[in-house]
Amino acid sequence: MSFPVLHGERVLVRDLREDEFESLRQMRHTPEIVKWWNPGSSEWPADNDDGEQNLAIEIDGELAGHIELYEEIEDPNWRFATLDIFVAPERIGQGYGTEALKLVIEFLIEQRGHHRITIDPAADNTAAIRSYEKAGFRPIGRMEKYWRDGDGVWRDSVFMELVVEPPS
Repeated sequence: MSFPVLHGERVLVRDLREDEFESLRQMRHTPEIVKWWNPGSSEWPADNDDGEQNLAIEIDGELAGHIELYEEIEDPNWRFATLDIFVAPERIGQGYGTEALKLVIEFLIEQRGHHRITIDPAADNTAAIRSYEKAGFRPIGRMEKYWRDGDGVWRDSVFMELVVEPPS
């Protein structure tokens, strides 16, 4: 499913292009990102086959991050979306990720009719958790040994959600 271009004050969110895959893989393998995302396959993000959409975060005309989006849209009784995000190391801590998330959240609620959006950062990624809280998410629980990092260590995550009044 194609994703529209979303324009913010400082960021643009759009579909990731195939010619950007290698740059994104390199970004994902930087120490600042690989700490929170396992390295992934050599085919990532082309190997996403479970309905996930890969979105690019663009700043000043350059690829500066990634948002992974999954939407449950088939069953109207279970509509929700799940997000994951990273921004380039040189862009961390400047509010770009929060701005990009807010753009996507607004679109998912207003245009796609979602009322519940989730995200699940590593429990010790306090900067990400603060960013997600600024975007409107709230922590609702801890998931123990939820994901395995690049060193093979099972790590905990915080389950966070943003819920608005569902449409009738």
